[in-house]
Amino acid sequence: MRLSRRVRTLFSPWALVIIGIAFNVLSAVITHYFIDVNNQQIHALEDEASSIELRIDNYWQSRQDIERKQEIFLLLLRLRGEPEVPPKDGDEKVVASYVQGFLESLIEEYGLDEQSLHDDSLLSARNVIEITERARQQIIARIDEIYLDKIFLDKQKQPITSRNSTLMSLALFLQLSGLILVLAKDLQRGRG
Repeated sequence: MRLSRRVRTLFSPWALVIIGIAFNVLSAVITHYFIDVNNQQIHALEDEASSIELRIDNYWQSRQDIERKQEIFLLLLRLRGEPEVPPKDGDEKVVASYVQGFLESLIEEYGLDEQSLHDDSLLSARNVIEITERARQQIIARIDEIYLDKIFLDKQKQPITSRNSTLMSLALFLQLSGLILVLAKDLQRGRG
């Protein structure tokens, strides 16, 4: 009989309500603290991944720009040597100035080695092709490097997302259990 009295006290209406409220409070703490902290971490990782994607897009755009300029400068260098198209006064200097400026900017920006160039003059088709190819290879190497960083960020995000999912399930379970216990109070009163 004594055991029965303890069981009745444990399952008294007020005890069920207190336990139900505790479950709901615990659910709220999980939802509003732990899940919010995880969501902030996820958003920070996503922002960093977006920044990396933007850098990749910029590098890719640079690579395409270099290819277009290479084609244009090769065409200009070829036309410069054509006897059917006599250059006007100053045209050759303008072309040479643009080509040389472009190649020097690539050498400086991508840290390319000028020592291995084939002619004394930067203004040969062979040098244009070689310098632009090396610049494109540098760009691809940079893209590969930062893409690995993006993959690393995505891998960091996966366990946090999984933890969030587990916490959401736990919070929902506690909330429903708390509601059931609070409603059980009314059933207990109805019997008593």
